[in-house]
Amino acid sequence: MNQATATILDRLTSDGFPYPVAIYLGIAPELGPVLYADAFDVSEDAILEASWRLNEVLGSLDSDPLLLPGAIHDFESTDKRQELPRDTVWYLPHVRSHVRA
Repeated sequence: MNQATATILDRLTSDGFPYPVAIYLGIAPELGPVLYADAFDVSEDAILEASWRLNEVLGSLDSDPLLLPGAIHDFESTDKRQELPRDTVWYLPHVRSHVRA
């Protein structure tokens, strides 16, 4: 795992980001090699908020290659997961259980 990926994981964990995030290398048209950080399983009504929050959490991160945060709708997530590279690193949000007193 490279330093940029470790920093992304640290920032997402510190923020308590609520969605799983796939971190992987890819090629973006007109940009060339990039580091993607895509939030998955985001409902249609939450996509703008999730994308904005992810960009706020990761926005100031300087990485080489360029970091491109994004969000994937819940109805597209299954297909997109199948397209990810094998070396994709995942951030998984902490699942909290509620205890009744």
